[in-house]
Amino acid sequence: MANEIQTITFSATPVGGDWTITFNGFTTDAIGYGYSVGVVEDAIQALVSVNGDVTVTGSIAGGLTVEFINALGNTNVPQMTVYDTNLLQAATTINVTRSQAGVASSPGQVEIQTLTISGADGGTFSVEGNYYAWDIAGNTISIPGVTVSGGSGSPLVFTWNTEGAQNYLSVNGDSLTSGGVSGGSLSLVRTQTGYSGSPGTQEIQVVTLADNPTSGSWGQSSALAYNASASAVESSLESQTGQGLSVSGSDGGPYTVTWDSAGSQSLLSISGGNLAKGGITATVTTTQQGSAASGSSGNLIILGVG
Repeated sequence: MANEIQTITFSATPVGGDWTITFNGFTTDAIGYGYSVGVVEDAIQALVSVNGDVTVTGSIAGGLTVEFINALGNTNVPQMTVYDTNLLQAATTINVTRSQAGVASSPGQVEIQTLTISGADGGTFSVEGNYYAWDIAGNTISIPGVTVSGGSGSPLVFTWNTEGAQNYLSVNGDSLTSGGVSGGSLSLVRTQTGYSGSPGTQEIQVVTLADNPTSGSWGQSSALAYNASASAVESSLESQTGQGLSVSGSDGGPYTVTWDSAGSQSLLSISGGNLAKGGITATVTTTQQGSAASGSSGNLIILGVG
C-alpha cells in the first residue's frame, strides 16, 4: 500500500500575484503568492473532491509536497493542475552603461608678446606694416583683437583679447635712429604663450530595466513606476544626484541620461525596488503513485451533489 504523493514546484520564487489548484474537477480559491503552507493546505482540503484528506508540507519557495490520506490514501488519484498565470517573479535587474564619458572643461590662455626698443632716441619702427614714432604710447597703437600697453620709452606689451596660440607680430626697426644717425634695435619676445581651452564633454549614461518588468516600482525610495516617463526619471535622478541633467526615452526605458555640465561622472547606482514580471511556471509531479494493498480494490471515491 502507498499513499499518493505529488509535488508542486515553481520556476522562480513568486513575489506577487496569486494562483489556484484544481483537483478532480474542483478549483481552490485564489492563493496569495506569499501564503503559508498551512493556508495552502486549508485551500486544498476545502475542495469537495478532497474533503480534508491531504497534508501539505514544504514551502512555496522551496516546493510543496501534497500527500493524499484517509479516504484518498492508498489510491492512484488524478494529478492536480495549477493555474499560475497571475504569479509574478522579481525583475529587479537594472543595467547602467556609459555611452559617452564626460571630460571636464579646461580654460585657455591669451597670448602676450613684448617689444623692447633699445639704443634708439629717434626715428620710427613698424608693427604689422604700420610705422610709429620710437617713443609712442602703447594705447595709441591700434591692432585688431589686441590690446597694447606700455611704450613712451618703455617696452610695448601686446595682449591678445581671445584665447589661443598666435604667430609672432611682424616688426621692423630699420628706421630707428640714435644721435641723429641710424641706430637702435628691436627685441620681440613671447612672454605668455596662448592656447585654446576645451569646452569639455558631457557624460551620457543609459539606464535599462533589463528584465522587462510588468509591475512594481524602482529608483530612489522606489518612487518610479515600472513604466515611468522620462520626465519622472529625470526628476528622481536630479534629486538623487543633486546635479542638473536631462533624461530622454520611452515610458519604461531605456532612458538616456545626459548631464548638463561637462565632466566625468560615476555610474549611476539605482535600486530595482520591487519590480516584477510574469512568466512563473508551476509544475506538478507525482513522486509516489498511490496504490492499494495487493488483492484490494482500494478506496472507493464517490462524489455526490446534495
